[in-house]
Amino acid sequence: KPGGRLVFCTCSLLHDEGEVQAEEALARHHDMTIDTDALRIKGIDPCWITEEGGLRLRPDYWADIGGMDGFYMAVLRKPA
Repeated sequence: KPGGRLVFCTCSLLHDEGEVQAEEALARHHDMTIDTDALRIKGIDPCWITEEGGLRLRPDYWADIGGMDGFYMAVLRKPA
């Protein structure tokens, strides 16, 4: 609804299940945007932010301390 936000998250390394889904949602809902400000928090490395504004993590990140799970997330917003 107007002014709302949706957090899309998937524990997949496949772009078709992450970035592509976010891009297709934006193509279907022209009034929706990705809220990149939602990712500007301590601990989020800017290189993890994808071209469209989502967050992509991979198992090879932080490999020296055991790595992390791979997933994708994006915060989608509708203007008020």
